[in-house]
Amino acid sequence: MAILSQVPAIEVILRMNNERMKEYRRSPEMLDSAMSGSANQVPSYHCYIASEAGRPYFIECTISSLCNFPKDVDALIFDVSVDGQLFATEIVRQRDLNHSDQHVVKIDSRYCIIRGQSYLQSLKFGVLAPDEEADCELMDRDPKRRESLGQIIVEVWYGKQHLMTKKDTLNEPLRPLSKALFKDVIIGNGDVTHGTCYQNTKSDHAPSFCHYSFGPKRKIGIYHFHHRPYDMLVTKGVTSSGIHALAVSHRTISSGPQEQLVFDLTGDDD
Repeated sequence: MAILSQVPAIEVILRMNNERMKEYRRSPEMLDSAMSGSANQVPSYHCYIASEAGRPYFIECTISSLCNFPKDVDALIFDVSVDGQLFATEIVRQRDLNHSDQHVVKIDSRYCIIRGQSYLQSLKFGVLAPDEEADCELMDRDPKRRESLGQIIVEVWYGKQHLMTKKDTLNEPLRPLSKALFKDVIIGNGDVTHGTCYQNTKSDHAPSFCHYSFGPKRKIGIYHFHHRPYDMLVTKGVTSSGIHALAVSHRTISSGPQEQLVFDLTGDDD
């Protein structure tokens, strides 16, 4: 389960077909620089998950009401990117955590406009394949996206909300990546065969968008989910001897003596 020791009150998981996905991590002695450490001193978490083409998935972030906010901030900001594209941003205000023991954020869809029609765009795993509408222009402008192919990244920030203004335009639709257009990526990293596809469902709902501005944001954690087909994880040795698969047990959070966080990682209620 994606929990950073520096940010113990926040847990990030993925669900596929509404089932919690198992996470696989290399043992400490086998971690390499690409899968460990912190980016610019920001705590980061890396794991593998087994993707299945055609299966819908979503991101679930759970925040304990015991989450401590610094004095100069009043919100948590969650930026979710898939294959290097920003998919959605969710905001949890400090006051939202005052009414329950846990606050759950589910990130599974976004509204966009395609040729004048409003659509609800949801996430699912897909095989990288030739596609006339593949997102090649953006990849050409931002080659760094290639490094994020086959990744789901959740970045968490502290921020203080300032003015809110109405935003009149809907999101631009996100498009799948094409294996044919990025042969150099596939050849250089041959285990990346799955990306994120977008299920577009027509919608009569015309959502209103608001733009929130924040004071200086401070990144507090990055959660990287590297997804591959299960047989590829076996080929890579991720599930073989010497590799530890994290148990996907239910986690409960309670307040112990001196207001310390107590984690139940066993899944038992007694």
